[in-house]
Formats: sequence, C-alpha cells, structure tokens
Amino acid sequence: CSSHVAATAVVPVVLSTMVSAVHVESYDPSQARLKQCDVEIRNCGQTKQWQSALGLFVGMQQMQLLPNVISCNSTISACEKGGQWKLALRLFLGMQQMELLHNVITYS
Repeated sequence: CSSHVAATAVVPVVLSTMVSAVHVESYDPSQARLKQCDVEIRNCGQTKQWQSALGLFVGMQQMQLLPNVISCNSTISACEKGGQWKLALRLFLGMQQMELLHNVITYS
C-alpha cells in the first residue's frame, strides 16, 4: 500500500510537468480558414476538378487570405491533373511574385 501512496503522490507532479511543457498555440481563425481552403483545393485536385480548385484559390484572396506554398502546390497539381499545364505554369511562375519559395512538392 505504501508504494501505491508514493505513486499517487508522483502522478500530480508528473502531470503538472507535462502540462507546463505543452505549448498551447492561440487559435487564429484566418489560419483555420487557410488550412480548410488548402484541404478543399487538394480534394478538388484529387478529383480532377481544376476549375473548382482555381476558384477556391482566387476566392482565398477575396477572403483576404494569403495563399501559401501548400495552396499554390495544390492548385498547380489540380491544374496539371486537369490538363491545364499553361495555368499550372502561370501559378508556378506567380509564386515568385507572391514571394513564396518553391519546394520539393512544387517541382514534382
């Protein structure tokens, strides 16, 4: 029983250490919307709906959301899958104007 008492005393200390070690990020609604748009654009690309992906991409700017590398890559991929290589190339080149760096996904 004494080992049970000792273990019971240790648990709150361990839990408080774990809780203090956890970094809690503040909730940012615009980041949540951006992530949702990224997911929707990727889904459009997977179903070869390049027009919808491009519409979401343009709509992001209208919602005052700045596209990120993921948004661009997903839209480029959707255009490529839809046979719209000229649009994909324009988006690829436009990433520099948006000051976004290309990454491995961009080139694949």
